[in-house]
Amino acid sequence: YTATFEKRIQALATAHEMVGDSGLQWARLVNMLEVELKPYQDENKRVALEGPPVAVSSDVAPLLALMIHELTSNADKHGALGPQGERLQVTWDYKGSGLTLNWVESVSTKLSPPKRQGFGISLIQRAVPHECGGECTLSFREDGLAVRFWLPANAIHELPERKRAKRVERKKSSSDS
Repeated sequence: YTATFEKRIQALATAHEMVGDSGLQWARLVNMLEVELKPYQDENKRVALEGPPVAVSSDVAPLLALMIHELTSNADKHGALGPQGERLQVTWDYKGSGLTLNWVESVSTKLSPPKRQGFGISLIQRAVPHECGGECTLSFREDGLAVRFWLPANAIHELPERKRAKRVERKKSSSDS
């Protein structure tokens, strides 16, 4: 419990640092994802991040960082970042009304929904609607977890195109087969 709690506190601290380091009241979404997913971007995992350059407001950044941390921890234990994992794809799109973020995991074995909801799943389902007026949908599919977030426009800042998030993907090598 203590180690899990400390990791959650670290995720929040990292989000606060990202906002503070920018000198603004915004944290870049791609940076938040890359910091949390960096340990999993090796030759054995497939992680893809893709979306336009956007930043998240300082009121929403800690909450989103904690949700990304919870999703990453879950994916490491049970999903795309674990031993049976195949692919994690995180995409986002910004329209004038808000930001849609999709977290889609693919696994090689058939999954079943969890028998009980822990802190992480409860947080993910409730935090966005209650804390920022957004939406969250979780789907426990046989081939992996799919989560869709929608955050309202007042929580998002569009960044100049020259800082566009690049696609990062690691493919399995032939020795992984």
